[in-house]
Amino acid sequence: MHADLERDDPTGPQRELLAGTDLVVSTGCLGYVTERTIARVVAACGPRRPWMAHFILRMFPFAPIADTLAAAGYETVRREGLFRQRRFATAQERENVLLRLAEAGIDAQGLESDGWYYAELYVSRPRPHDSEIEDRR
Repeated sequence: MHADLERDDPTGPQRELLAGTDLVVSTGCLGYVTERTIARVVAACGPRRPWMAHFILRMFPFAPIADTLAAAGYETVRREGLFRQRRFATAQERENVLLRLAEAGIDAQGLESDGWYYAELYVSRPRPHDSEIEDRR
């Protein structure tokens, strides 16, 4: 099923499909896809909110996504390490990424400078509700 959640709210069948989701994984798309899509996914899931694992390319800030998730009741942890994604398709793509990283003050030496995209992993899970904390005691 195709959906452009940057532009449109999910349709009824799309909401139904998302409502049964346990885990949302994004790899290399956030930054191109924004917090609008994440907010629409969370809203479509209703009270049964999925965990999320986002591999964010280093040239993109995660703060707008983290803020959106926090407002929706999620806690997010950045996992240690970097994750190699894919080789640059062209020399121009590589140069554009290196420029963007430099502008953001991110050192690409030995990473993107060697021809690969690298990402950081953020894992987000719904914060337990007060009643769930009480049930665990």
